[in-house]
Amino acid sequence: MIKAVFRFIFFIPLGLTMTALSYLIAPFAVLLASEAGWLPHSLRIFQTPDNSLDGDKGWKNEHRLFRDSPKVDQGWRRWINRFLWLWRNPAHGFKREYLGFSPGSGFAYAYRGNQQTGNRPLSNGVVYRQATNPDGRTGFQFYFVRAWSKKYCLRINLGWKLWQSPPVGEYAQHVFSINPFMGYSL
Repeated sequence: MIKAVFRFIFFIPLGLTMTALSYLIAPFAVLLASEAGWLPHSLRIFQTPDNSLDGDKGWKNEHRLFRDSPKVDQGWRRWINRFLWLWRNPAHGFKREYLGFSPGSGFAYAYRGNQQTGNRPLSNGVVYRQATNPDGRTGFQFYFVRAWSKKYCLRINLGWKLWQSPPVGEYAQHVFSINPFMGYSL
């Protein structure tokens, strides 16, 4: 477990550097995307591997700008939304593929605390999750949510995104996120 904590801490500056770089290149990277919303192979570390730059269903239905416009996927509207998707998920591919934790097959998964902790829907609480490979390599997630107003909560997410027992062969993304102004829904 001590090795996992040191690995997590060592990865923080790498993740923050790539996040900053992602914010800088996002407006230009979007211009290089294919019609379907995929970045060139050399830039895939900045993209979510499971969704194009057009975002996932939740993004499209709740957060995407101009979503009621028939031209939402055209011209400057598409550019803005793809840019915002990259800002929402900075360096996602890098944090998953290079800093991620792969539990491999035959891993042990455990948690302590409130597994329902989250901001959508709001469930104040704390949960600690841990996955351990058969060879002893460990990944963890510390997740804390506490509403402090009618609109915002403090959300802390540290470690690797082990929301549930990860599928064999999948990488859990490295995460270092402390947000005192995270919105929530009931």
